[in-house]
Amino acid sequence: MQIQLIGILIFLSLVFCGCSNRNGAIEARRQYAIQREKQVYVNSQSPMIRQWGNDILAAVTSANRSSLQSPKVASATLRLDSNGQCELNVFWLEDTPSIDKAELHLESGSAPIFIDISEQNQRQNIKDSKVTVVMVAFWMWTADEKISNDIAKIGNVSELKMRLMRNGVPVTDWWPVSFYWLDRGIEGMNVIKVTSGKAKRE
Repeated sequence: MQIQLIGILIFLSLVFCGCSNRNGAIEARRQYAIQREKQVYVNSQSPMIRQWGNDILAAVTSANRSSLQSPKVASATLRLDSNGQCELNVFWLEDTPSIDKAELHLESGSAPIFIDISEQNQRQNIKDSKVTVVMVAFWMWTADEKISNDIAKIGNVSELKMRLMRNGVPVTDWWPVSFYWLDRGIEGMNVIKVTSGKAKRE
């Protein structure tokens, strides 16, 4: 009986020690993410990158061990360049990266667009998850790709939204996608946030 009791105590000790270490590891990664956003993104001269920093900082500051067990979108931006190139960036919080796809909705009446997260991107998230709880996925499309043409034809960018998926199943709520127009003019690049109206600027 005494041997059994000792065995149970040892088992419980290992379990609680493991949980404590895990909690500490999550908190350390959360704190790392907070400091990184403050030092790298929040003070950027680019309004789009600055938005990433502010959005992510707000999300990660309020996150805890429980909320980090499931993915939660923190920031999403879509940029259309005057040369027709498009770029989508999505950031989310998660303890262990598990997302493999995103669903993008352009506007009312449009068909959903399902886009895979590249294997390289997924591997990078696994590597980064050792030090942070912020995961990221990004896509770039050239002007001659269909998705770029579809984005350029958006009638109202305020309807842009996306959600994350795992194994073909949505695992986050819809999240609004902020739209940016990048004008590559003679005087240099000018990034403008557009909150309503057409995607393509004249």
